[in-house]
Amino acid sequence: MPRFDRLVVVHGRADGRLSGGPRERARIGTLRRHFRARATTHVNGARIALPARDR
Repeated sequence: MPRFDRLVVVHGRADGRLSGGPRERARIGTLRRHFRARATTHVNGARIALPARDR
């Protein structure tokens, strides 16, 4: 993630709840520290978020 300015994050659940495993917590922590949500939409029961770095 450090080398990207924008990402696409797909949550399998529309409510965005996570499994809570250590790898998932590390990913979410990195997203929260370095990225801000720019857009979010729901498609076929999944949530798609488009985070980007603050510049």
